[in-house]
Amino acid sequence: MMFVTNTNLDQAYQEAFGAVLSFYRNSPFSIDVVDHGASKATGIEQLIRTEQLTGIPTYAFGDGNNDIPMLDYVDHPVVMGNGLPNVKEHAEFITTANTNHGIVKGLQHFDLI
Repeated sequence: MMFVTNTNLDQAYQEAFGAVLSFYRNSPFSIDVVDHGASKATGIEQLIRTEQLTGIPTYAFGDGNNDIPMLDYVDHPVVMGNGLPNVKEHAEFITTANTNHGIVKGLQHFDLI
């Protein structure tokens, strides 16, 4: 994560480092930085392949811009009630806020607990 004190240099970061890094702004003062082409989705994909978990339903919980690739990858994307508005567009289910038992309520919604 990169803490920044500006809100208008995102394009400059992308131009300077976009070939090797990906940037996800999650708040006015922080940007998540990951290797270009890497995401939570690629991590899940690798876990499924490595552990031979193909065919098992996948669930993911997210709230920020860095979660969008993961939410689009899994079978059942859940966004926290406190998630960013544009992230909620990627949800199958919107649960309560992370501070209001959001994970538990999301798992209950899918009868996983």
